[in-house]
Amino acid sequence: MGIIFLTGMTGSGKTVVGAELAAQLGVPFVDLDAEIASAAGRNISRIFEEDGEACFRGLESEALRRVLSKTRDAVIALGAGALEVEDNLNATKISGTLVYLKADLDTLVARLADGSNRPLLAGAASPHEIRRRLAQMLERREVGYLSAHIALDAGAGRTPAEIAEAIAERLTEK
Repeated sequence: MGIIFLTGMTGSGKTVVGAELAAQLGVPFVDLDAEIASAAGRNISRIFEEDGEACFRGLESEALRRVLSKTRDAVIALGAGALEVEDNLNATKISGTLVYLKADLDTLVARLADGSNRPLLAGAASPHEIRRRLAQMLERREVGYLSAHIALDAGAGRTPAEIAEAIAERLTEK
């Protein structure tokens, strides 16, 4: 089976779909953000507040290398910006199957309406501001996302179980 990496924007459902997919496939699920928080001894928001995004990206790269060194069969939910680091993009593409969970901005804004617990959306006072920030992030990240082996619609109207089933079907076609 190997490693299946889930990527996509904040709010695309990587964690919930990843857990569902792992359960369907009978393999472990790894949430890279949880790995980072555990290793750092603090949550992601605190890392961003205290040390900034650049430090977080370094911790993210370290966590990815650590997980890859000990993992053979798993579903791994990457952070939304993990592929902005070229080494991370290369590592995921050669170590397993990279799956892009694509959701349109309307869906993402609806899912992230209050911006809570999302460090790069902290302080966004309105859905318009959340949309603006997400659009900027998507512009930076889309090259990495579009290089995925599989792209799948994870937008409104599909349950995590349905999305996980669709990924499993695509994996068998590969």
